[in-house]
Amino acid sequence: MAGYDQQQRPPGSGFRTTMLDALGIDPSAADDDIDDNGEQLRTQSTPSTPSRQQRHRRQHNHHHPGAAAAGSGSGSVLPSVHLLPRPDELLLRPPYLLHITHAPGGSVVRIECSHSPSLDLLAAYLKKWCRTNRHRVDKPPMVQITLYQSPFGFATLHDTLDVEVPSSQYGGEPPPLSMPIILHLVESMLGFTLVYSDAKTWHYRRDTLLREP
Repeated sequence: MAGYDQQQRPPGSGFRTTMLDALGIDPSAADDDIDDNGEQLRTQSTPSTPSRQQRHRRQHNHHHPGAAAAGSGSGSVLPSVHLLPRPDELLLRPPYLLHITHAPGGSVVRIECSHSPSLDLLAAYLKKWCRTNRHRVDKPPMVQITLYQSPFGFATLHDTLDVEVPSSQYGGEPPPLSMPIILHLVESMLGFTLVYSDAKTWHYRRDTLLREP
């Protein structure tokens, strides 16, 4: 039987077994792990091929680096002007900025806001509850409220609101315009947060989205 085993053993099998032992390779698994040249086959996983959509997105971002920045608003690359939305769409997104200017004892309050619907709501509320001047026959509103349209964009976009006590309704100096009602509306009704103020200016900011009903 020993002679029969020697005749059936493939040529070089003893040397092969010795080399496998030296390399730390299990001889029983050698047929699966060793190729015809005696080299061990690698079993590393092949990285997955990116999909066609992923390749297209990478190529688009490579040629248009501002696309991602325009969508997220937090990129480190300046967005392309051709990818940015129109002002009337862009300014509907937070953050919203609102500035109020009023000289002490003055009769004009100017409100500048990046969010046009907020400015429209302030104007509508003040007009609704404004008293009339009963000392005149035509009974005009005691306060003149004027919205100014932004010079940017194509849709209706208001960026400035003036609240003024017109001097033409009074013989002398018009009475001063009180500020607390406007500040209260900005903070409680619109939810803006005061970030800076001095003797004649108030700067507000809102970072959460405002939706129209």
